[in-house]
Amino acid sequence: MKKLNLGCGKDIRKGYINLDLKKLPGVDIVHNINKKFPFKTNSFDEIYASHILEHVDDLIFTMEELHWKFLNLISILINLFPILYSRYFSFILPSNEIYVKMRAVK
Repeated sequence: MKKLNLGCGKDIRKGYINLDLKKLPGVDIVHNINKKFPFKTNSFDEIYASHILEHVDDLIFTMEELHWKFLNLISILINLFPILYSRYFSFILPSNEIYVKMRAVK
């Protein structure tokens, strides 16, 4: 099973190809996720993206790249976004490119 840890930062995961914008210890590939990815079609069975997709310039482009180009027919995309704790909330953070509006579930 080939797995990608997208925008890993210091969260280096064993068994994954760790990709980040910066060359940090444990990073396998240095790449700007706002550019075309350097992988072939059906490259991964799993993509782990923790607190990274809210920082991309074009979410639709990035999601299409991840889904249509890199994931196999039976694959997993694990995506985590930051949350704020309130019943209803919306926010935009200076470091985030995406405005997020959500309704928290009880």
